[in-house]
Amino acid sequence: MGLEEAPETFSAHIHHFSMDGGETKDCIVSSSEGEEASIKARKNNVTQTLMKQGYNVKVNVGPPVIAVLGSGGGSRAMTAFLGTLSKLAELKLLDLVTYIGGTSGSTWCMSSLYTTENWTNVEVMKNKEEQLFKKPFSLATSWKKTKAAFLQAEYSLTDLWAFAVVYYMTKEMIEEKLSGLKNTCGNGSIPYPVFSAVEKYTGTWCEFNPHLCGFPIYKSFVDTELLGSKFEAGTLSAKQPEWELCYLRGLWGSAPASEEAVREALIDLLKKLVPWKFQKHKETSLLEEATEEVSEDVEEAVFCKCKGCELIRQIILDDSPETTFEQKLYKWKETMEKDAPHSESSEMETIELNILSDFCDDVKVLWRIVTCLSKWLWGLTNDFLYKYKEDLCPKLVNEQEMCLVDAGLFINIPYPLMLHPYRKVDLILSFDFSSGDPFLTLKLAAKYCKEHQIPFPNVDTKATSEDIPSQCCYIFEGDGKGAPTVMHFPLFNNQTCEGKVNELRDEYSTFKLNYSESEVTKLLEVAKKNVEESYEKIKEYCNRSVEWSNKMGAETEEAAASGVN
Repeated sequence: MGLEEAPETFSAHIHHFSMDGGETKDCIVSSSEGEEASIKARKNNVTQTLMKQGYNVKVNVGPPVIAVLGSGGGSRAMTAFLGTLSKLAELKLLDLVTYIGGTSGSTWCMSSLYTTENWTNVEVMKNKEEQLFKKPFSLATSWKKTKAAFLQAEYSLTDLWAFAVVYYMTKEMIEEKLSGLKNTCGNGSIPYPVFSAVEKYTGTWCEFNPHLCGFPIYKSFVDTELLGSKFEAGTLSAKQPEWELCYLRGLWGSAPASEEAVREALIDLLKKLVPWKFQKHKETSLLEEATEEVSEDVEEAVFCKCKGCELIRQIILDDSPETTFEQKLYKWKETMEKDAPHSESSEMETIELNILSDFCDDVKVLWRIVTCLSKWLWGLTNDFLYKYKEDLCPKLVNEQEMCLVDAGLFINIPYPLMLHPYRKVDLILSFDFSSGDPFLTLKLAAKYCKEHQIPFPNVDTKATSEDIPSQCCYIFEGDGKGAPTVMHFPLFNNQTCEGKVNELRDEYSTFKLNYSESEVTKLLEVAKKNVEESYEKIKEYCNRSVEWSNKMGAETEEAAASGVN
């Protein structure tokens, strides 16, 4: 199914459902009345702003649709996107934007901002900058959230990543729900947010917004608060609690580095989280060595006498240098499995019951974490398309579970979500904080759009062949036939970084866990300078977009007057 088949309007009815014995209806929908209403309100605000700023926008036509997109890149992306949005707000450009979309690290910035009241205010943005990464990291909070997650029916390494690594990197545990942003976005005072992930095995892009979550390519969505619940044939069979944003941050941003680096980080965090539950916290952890902001809330000894804990003390906490901590974990798990009562069934649930029945919750959690590590299991959740429609993706229709992972593994800027025809985007400001090829996202987006017959501007191979960008802004013109104009902003470039691109790339590596205050300040300034240096170009293309919208509106009115459909 090609994306070109997406509806021209965004107005399908959202079905209601009942779990108390009443009539149950199809819960999967093709579009969002909630987004449509929010965008209508936002366009009204944008129109008024354009008029105040002197643009020749026609009220009866409506404003152009301008989208700001941010790439992934861990804490570097989170910091740089904050600086970017802050400068756009300061220059009154953010008031012209209809959508903001992000991938991976940029979604960390977005989720933090959108849960902040009146966040587009310049003073609020400055306060956000000053507080960036300054909150304390709590080992006890991290373990509490991790433990609760791994005692649920569905769990994966995404839970450990979210509540340990992402929490440690961002210093925020945001417990608000994405659906809770409906009212915030409903009056049009702020741009509408679009977050992204990808289904791991099919490569299908999954959208998250305050109203709906799902797969635009299949025009199949569920209410945001229902993603993760159990469905069969399009109806809700078991409602689950809505995910918190702190978990979604882990899901959206689970690929900041190579598998080896990710595995090493998970093991290191696990090594710091687990031992303090079983012995006195005598040694300073590597996390505490890395930062003085770790809160001193570690409990004194909690000596559990179950067999699992005894094995932990004997094997995992053994100071013997012959084996790594990871090897000790697997040895501990193997010992538990070996000593467990034998069962004719090989089902994982039966094996778990045999092994863990007499052990404490901490041991159960650790065993499940090690199991996920051995299987490298990420983003596992209930599949809302299970047994839905035969003409959709066979894997998603035939299996009860799916794996949602960081969209940056595929394209590190969410072009596929923003380019659907029903959004009718005229101008995209694309801020790329990726490592490696500074134009790779553009090339991959162009390839994706060609494969799916989506209008996209021509990507000049000569302009995108530079290893070190010479400019802070590259412009790829729309074709007047549906392809938007794309303004591409590589973070580190010779125009604003004064020949220090490689030095900055090394200083702000993707997997750097912590930034000093001076590093944060410098990175914010780099991001802001890219916007500031491009201010006149952005204004010019905003004006061109207004003129284009006026022209298209006039042609539509003329066609309507002449009776042409």
